[in-house]
Amino acid sequence: MKSKLPSFSNTSEDASDILTDVYCAPIFICSTYSGGLNVRPEDLIIEGDFNQNSQRSGTLTFIRYKGQCFAITCKHVVESLEKREEVAKQRYQGLGGDGQLPEQDMTGFYTPILNTRHHCNYRFYAVPQPENGEIDLAITRVDESYIKKLGRKPIILTEKKKIPEIGIASGFSEEQRLLQKYGFMYQFTSKFVRCIATIRTTSGGELFLYDEISEHNGVNNLSGMSGGPVMWLEYKNFGLLGIVKQGYDIKPSPGGFNDSNTIYIRIEKITPKLIEEWSKHLPESSKIPDMTIELYAPQVVL
Repeated sequence: MKSKLPSFSNTSEDASDILTDVYCAPIFICSTYSGGLNVRPEDLIIEGDFNQNSQRSGTLTFIRYKGQCFAITCKHVVESLEKREEVAKQRYQGLGGDGQLPEQDMTGFYTPILNTRHHCNYRFYAVPQPENGEIDLAITRVDESYIKKLGRKPIILTEKKKIPEIGIASGFSEEQRLLQKYGFMYQFTSKFVRCIATIRTTSGGELFLYDEISEHNGVNNLSGMSGGPVMWLEYKNFGLLGIVKQGYDIKPSPGGFNDSNTIYIRIEKITPKLIEEWSKHLPESSKIPDMTIELYAPQVVL
């Protein structure tokens, strides 16, 4: 299912024809033992206090450049995975364990598709950081077969000298996740969210999308869209501008910066020149064991 957030102004009719979901996929931070089959409704917290059981998720963007395919997400999404692993390790050691974590305590990135949890069997690497500031981006080389397995395809990265006026940010909001019960187990799914707004630039050269919108269509919290593709749109042409770095709540809140429904999304820019530089620091292969899991939940017969 898709949620479209039309802006008041500068919205192109051509935007409805661009299927940006084919270039990205949701990634849930899950146990490699269960693939997230034991997630409970109370674990899908999206605001307030997070704990070790909180089910977090982000978005992967797939690109192709000079015959190679890459998967990209935000560095802070990868850090969330690493933090969960560290908490599990500390808990394990506190109980007297040593050596490698038991399988039920290990975690990884999973994409839910029907009855299957597809494990992202690649290790991500944070891109080299500049002396001033921070690039919130992690990247890895992937085989195109992995992208096809998820029913997606990579977007071809090209140079755009002049940035157009309209942008489309896409991803899988944590707020829009669903749980369906199968027997004694729950399986989760994600809704695709797409935000269309004007591309703007800060005085420091950072890019963001900003517009007041006519309605929020049931979407407010954009956490989980981190790492999703941000496209530039010009007539019927489009291309990749970058990924979602941070999306602010759409509805106005006390003490907030706006008193109306607003799209405000910060962008981490991606260009061919940057990919050239980042890929120099990547190993040729970062594959790890594939822990893809099939769902089998027996129905309760009364």
